[in-house]
Amino acid sequence: FMNLKKIKIILFIPIAIFFIANLFYFPISAKAEDNGMLNLTIPELQVEIPGLSLSGNSSIKCKIGEDCGIPWIGEYISGIYKYAIGIVGILAAVILMVAGVIWLTAGGNASQITEAKAWITASLTGLIIALCSYTILYQVNPELLAFKPLEIKTVQKEELLLEEEQESVQGFTPALISTFNGIQISNALINSLKTVEKELAKQNIQLLVTSGYRDIEKQKELIKKNCGGYPPKTKCSPPTCLLKNGAKSCPHTTGRAVDIWVLKNKKQIISMKECQKDISNCRQKQKELINAMLAQGFCVLSTEPWHFENPQMSTNCLQWPVQ
Repeated sequence: FMNLKKIKIILFIPIAIFFIANLFYFPISAKAEDNGMLNLTIPELQVEIPGLSLSGNSSIKCKIGEDCGIPWIGEYISGIYKYAIGIVGILAAVILMVAGVIWLTAGGNASQITEAKAWITASLTGLIIALCSYTILYQVNPELLAFKPLEIKTVQKEELLLEEEQESVQGFTPALISTFNGIQISNALINSLKTVEKELAKQNIQLLVTSGYRDIEKQKELIKKNCGGYPPKTKCSPPTCLLKNGAKSCPHTTGRAVDIWVLKNKKQIISMKECQKDISNCRQKQKELINAMLAQGFCVLSTEPWHFENPQMSTNCLQWPVQ
């Protein structure tokens, strides 16, 4: 007969694989409804556990933003435990029968009788431990047997309002405003822009400045236009500074930002709409301008290759040259 230890391993491995595979595959689908409730659909088990019945008719509803109790995982583990007890009982009975056959056919062979006794002892011991496991676990820690619902914190959906503003930003309202290419620009930026204009002219590139300094009323009008109202009611398109901390919190209202596009032969080589669809391509189209602006100490928004700041105010305004 096969070595007792090897038989135990052979019997244990498929059982362990079965239960581990089931524990790690427990799909639960969730769907948010318009009334602020989260609808959790009862999972469809890939491997049915005989006798297992998950609570709930078909789903559980939870209020979004509050804790949601999911009982199914605890019920599933409990079902596996009860099913395992049945399997252990069957295996114990089979092993007892095998041991009995070994003993009956031993013909007085002491080693086979000893092996049969070992099988019987092992099967009865395992069966007793399995049947008494509830009491054993309860004595160790009663909480091990309390399969309480899993409390999961649901997340309230919020519209993403783009254009990052740091709460700690302390800007200023510019005291001196000049005009550059017909656009109001802070005096602090004029010389740098003239240098960039001069350098790019050597490459037959002109600048189209579309925005510079804005007073707070103009910024509010822009928010109304891009964000569905002021305060914003929808996701802003294109991204727009939201005046979280007043005029001093937005790059344009502090006079430290400027929007510029590249012109070649007096024609804009890429539109804002095209730019928003493919930021990487837009950066390449604006390559000479971006690198020239960076050389003058400006940073460029990673999401808006036409928006430059000096000094940096937005968190995603980077010194990121185009290769």
